Amino acid sequence: MNLWVGGLHVHQGGIEPLLLASILLLSILSPSFFSTAHANPGTVNVPGDYPSIQLGINHAIVGDTVMVGLGVYNERVVLNKTVHLVGAARDGTIIDGQRAGTVVTVTVDSASITGFTIRNPAIFGNAVELLHVNNTSVTNCAISTDVGSGRPTGAGLDLYGSNGTLVDGNVFTHSLYGVNMSFSVRNRISNNRMLNSTLIGVEFLDSANNTIVQNRIEYGEEGLDLTGPGTIGNNVTRNALVGMSLSGVFLIDRAFGNLFVENSFLLNHIGVNIQNVTSQNTFYHNSFLRSGFRHVNHVFPGDGALDVWDNRSLGGPVKGGNYWDDYMGTDGDGDGIGDTNRPADGVDTYPLMSPFVPVPLAVVKIIPSKVSGSVPFLVSFQADVLGTLKPFTYLWSFGDNSSNSTESIPSHTYSTAGNFTVRVVVRDGSGASDVGSVSVLASNPSGPSLILWAGLIVLGVGGGVLGFVYYRRRKGRRADGVEGPNQEKRSKTNG
Repeated sequence: MNLWVGGLHVHQGGIEPLLLASILLLSILSPSFFSTAHANPGTVNVPGDYPSIQLGINHAIVGDTVMVGLGVYNERVVLNKTVHLVGAARDGTIIDGQRAGTVVTVTVDSASITGFTIRNPAIFGNAVELLHVNNTSVTNCAISTDVGSGRPTGAGLDLYGSNGTLVDGNVFTHSLYGVNMSFSVRNRISNNRMLNSTLIGVEFLDSANNTIVQNRIEYGEEGLDLTGPGTIGNNVTRNALVGMSLSGVFLIDRAFGNLFVENSFLLNHIGVNIQNVTSQNTFYHNSFLRSGFRHVNHVFPGDGALDVWDNRSLGGPVKGGNYWDDYMGTDGDGDGIGDTNRPADGVDTYPLMSPFVPVPLAVVKIIPSKVSGSVPFLVSFQADVLGTLKPFTYLWSFGDNSSNSTESIPSHTYSTAGNFTVRVVVRDGSGASDVGSVSVLASNPSGPSLILWAGLIVLGVGGGVLGFVYYRRRKGRRADGVEGPNQEKRSKTNG
């Protein structure tokens, strides 16, 4: 049994009866003796009980919850006890490392962290670091390393020799790696988003038997990087790898026996890039759409020669490969698998005729009917959207404080000049959303050009001069009697 006395844990049987009686008597005579005690048994409140997170951890015991209220905590935290570190709200409970080092370091098994924004480690440092620990969880956090940097450094979450970790429901931004695993096994990375200049979503370095499931990794350089002969037996399932400038997945340096199932590769420069003799990696029921260079790239001859691009090696009753949007074969027997022009993309002998799982939503771009014009400027917009979970709904804003539109292909008239950013939020049938934007330029009507004005002036002056000369000549001829209606009469009189 544990007692709280004077803000300290006292274990029954671990203190002399006379001393315990003295402490209890003191508490009766001086109630302020208990002023630093927990508000609730098993809970340490920050800043209610202690002004900093680290002091709260220091005064907790194993199994306690350190509950942290809203606010910015400028400190570096070492989680060296098996406690549950809980923030009041992810976006409002902020641990800021002030560029001084790792923000949160975990050195003990079975601790947990949830509900924080964790940011600003030292350059090349990590926001959260797990060192040789097991069964830790990091959930529902917003994690970044270099918000203001053009090219981020460090990892949002670094696992070094750490096993059995749950990383779920986090948002990783502005990091060199979202999650960096080195010599770590049996970790689960699930339901996270990695975006906004996170250059590599998940890095595997000699790490085995990890599960990467239902993450969305978008608009970085590489989605997943699997490196080294110890990178074996990892399960990569139902992830969306979107808009990578290099590759959705990069297999390098003898990564072996990894499984890729039901993933969506959308808008990447290369879908899967393979280098230095990886082998027996298996890919099936994945979808490849709109790769910029190619869906599958083998850097050197022989790379990936023993990789498998369907599920036949797993003994399933129905063979099946992957869906390729550039596959031009036909399905003669109607079984959903292409029968001609195989292997698809040079690798798949059982190409699927349609995606095996729904393709997640991705707004490719907005296409305006015109990108510039003079006011009143009428322009229509259409969103190029990938995804199979229809129907799509649209919410357009035109950047000029006008009313929004929910039409799929709206038209809008700009009445004032300016450079306007048009945005659309597209939502699919599952409730997922994505955003696209484009700029259009509306200008004031241009008046006559200088050349035209100069020409008009020259014509006007020239016409005036010619008119004046003509007038003077006519006037002179009349005065001399050589022109006019009375010319014949005057001649006869003079005769």
